[in-house]
Amino acid sequence: DYIIGREIGKGAYASVKSCVHKPTGAKLAIKIYDKVKLDDMHKKNAVKREIQVLNILNHSNIVKLYEVIDTIKNIYLIMELVN
Repeated sequence: DYIIGREIGKGAYASVKSCVHKPTGAKLAIKIYDKVKLDDMHKKNAVKREIQVLNILNHSNIVKLYEVIDTIKNIYLIMELVN
């Protein structure tokens, strides 16, 4: 459902790319965690905590999490794109 664009950020465990939601045309960001890099429970728990926190927070200074997609190889966090 998404067209993935250019990379806008990169960290030790994930990269962030721009994306467009095909059905609505909404411009969003997608954070892509490579599960191979989440090789211990501490890293896996950190990602779970990030998702839990983003799901409950609603503040103008914090990006909104729209969707989480968990596949065999990756975890994708779809969130608003901050310019």
